[in-house]
Amino acid sequence: MYCLHHDTHIVDRPDEPSNDGSVHATSRLTIVKAFNRTETFDKESEAYRRLARYFVRQIQGHMVPQLLRLDALLGVIEISVVKRPYVLDFGKIQLDRRLDEVWPAEVLDERWAYWESLFEPEQWPVVLAIWNELGNRFGIWLEDIHPGNIAFDT
Repeated sequence: MYCLHHDTHIVDRPDEPSNDGSVHATSRLTIVKAFNRTETFDKESEAYRRLARYFVRQIQGHMVPQLLRLDALLGVIEISVVKRPYVLDFGKIQLDRRLDEVWPAEVLDERWAYWESLFEPEQWPVVLAIWNELGNRFGIWLEDIHPGNIAFDT
């Protein structure tokens, strides 16, 4: 439905189904994300609005997709394509609430240890800098930290 209203079409095969929704490349060389849950759509669209308000194109040298269009009725956002290094996927976040205000300390300690284990030692300080900048400047506190969402040059 979204593609019909916005003169584009999907040009890739669907990814594996996820709880959050689906991600597709379009004929306009953009990305369309269709969300299954209103809460996830609301968080991700608000994160992209905040970044757009401040014309954020990159954080700590990592490209940030640009919000091109959103459709709240359909739960769809359209964003630009970015290349590595990048930071993306703002569906699993806390808005204006630090993680230590949401998660018990022991759970948060386990999560930090796990997240750090996913990155090379020289990458971890940059991951922390990205996390802190998103949170402190824009109130976007990432809860889904992994190399698919914060990608480095390979």
